[in-house]
Amino acid sequence: MTTAQNNIEKTCTSTFILANSNAILAYLTIIRVHSLKYHYMYLSKRVYKEVLGPNHSFSFNTEEQPYFYDRYHHHPEYEFTFIERGRGMRFVGDHIGHFEEGDLVLLGPNLSHMWKCDPHYYQNNSQKACKSYVIHFPKQLMQNLLPSVPEMEPVRILLEQSKKGVKIEGSPETPLKECFRQLPEQNGGERFLSLLRILHLAATSNTNQVLSQSYISDERLEKSSERLNAIYNYMLSTLDKKISLSEIAAIANMSPTAFCRFFKQKTGKSFTHLLNEIRINHACRLLIEGQEKVAQIALASGFTNLSHFNSQFRAITGTTPKQFVESLK
Repeated sequence: MTTAQNNIEKTCTSTFILANSNAILAYLTIIRVHSLKYHYMYLSKRVYKEVLGPNHSFSFNTEEQPYFYDRYHHHPEYEFTFIERGRGMRFVGDHIGHFEEGDLVLLGPNLSHMWKCDPHYYQNNSQKACKSYVIHFPKQLMQNLLPSVPEMEPVRILLEQSKKGVKIEGSPETPLKECFRQLPEQNGGERFLSLLRILHLAATSNTNQVLSQSYISDERLEKSSERLNAIYNYMLSTLDKKISLSEIAAIANMSPTAFCRFFKQKTGKSFTHLLNEIRINHACRLLIEGQEKVAQIALASGFTNLSHFNSQFRAITGTTPKQFVESLK
C-alpha cells in the first residue's frame, strides 16, 4: 500500500470519532428490530423493492451496467451515490445539470431524480459502461440516532439540506470516494460505522452545492412521475427540434392549459424555462467536448437563432458561450 493510500485509509478510519461509541454499538442491535429495511434494485425499466433481512439497517450496492436507471422516480429512503464511471444529465427536483465521473450526491426522502446517460451509452455497439456505488438508508435510522449524539449535529444539518439534494464538493471528496470503494469488502457493524464516516466527511465540506431550489418532495408523486418521465424523455430525444406547447401537452395526454398548470406545480418552472435549461446544459456539454463551433452547437441544442441562443445561455449560466469556453482553459 502506498503512502497516499495509507493516508486515505487513516482518514476513513479516524476522521469520525464519537464520544459514546458504546451507544452506537448498542443502537445497531435496536435498529435491527425496529427499522423498516428496503433495497431498491433498478433493472430494465422498472423499480424492484427488496425487503432486507433482520441484520441490515441500510442497503448498499455497486451498480455496473451499460447505462444508469433512466426513469424519473423517488423513494422514501435517503440515497447517497458516488459515480465511478458515467456521464450524462442529472435531474433532481427542479435542478438540471450534468453528472460525470467522481460526482457525489446525497438525496433526501421522496425527492424525485434521474441520472440520464449521454446518448452514446445506449448504442448497441457502445464500449461505454457505467459504475456507481449507492447507499440507501431509511429516515428512521438517523431520526432515532442523531438526537442522542451531539457530535452528529453537522450530519443533521446535511440531511436537512438533502431534502433538496446536495452535491458534495471540496476537500472531503477523495477520502469519501475511498470510503465508498471499501464498502463492498465490509460487513455488519464495520459497514455501519463507514456509513457514519461517509456522512460525517460529507458534512465537513463548506463548499457543498444544494441542487434543487424551490422543489418540495412529495410521497404522492408516483403517477406524476410517470407523466414527467414521458415529458422528459420526449424533450431529451428532440433537443435539436422545435417543440410546441400543444405537442408536449399531447405527450402528457393533457390540454395545453392543464399541462402548463401541472408542469409548473410539479417542477416549479414553466415548460419553456425548463426546456431552455435542458438545451443550454446540452450546449455546455458540447462546448466542453470542443468538437463543434458555437453556431453548430446552437442548432444541435434546438436554437435556430444564434442571438437567442446567446441570450438564453447568458441568462441560465451567467456567462456567454465564449467566456464559458475560456473558463475551461
